[in-house]
Amino acid sequence: MQGQSRGGATVSNGLTTKADYIAALARDKAQFLPDGVMIPAIGPQAALKRDGWAETRRSGSHRVLLKGNRQRVWAYHDGVDLGGPAMARIAKDYGYSLDELRKL
Repeated sequence: MQGQSRGGATVSNGLTTKADYIAALARDKAQFLPDGVMIPAIGPQAALKRDGWAETRRSGSHRVLLKGNRQRVWAYHDGVDLGGPAMARIAKDYGYSLDELRKL
């Protein structure tokens, strides 16, 4: 009986029930930000600037930030809310761990 397991539908990622899948999503979200909190993009951008990243030019929502010989493009509107995956990407792109980025 494909697609059924222990009385519930299976999900393609190896978890057995929809409830297990939802619980795993909640755990994954919590590893990025406590309680799945979303924060405005202006927060991490301001933290990066406090840590020495300088805005060298801007075109719409795209800003070029420079620190030493490293240059990165910040492509988030100030008012957009960033969740865990976006924060993890920002931390990786700018050379921080997620915990380091949160502490800035």
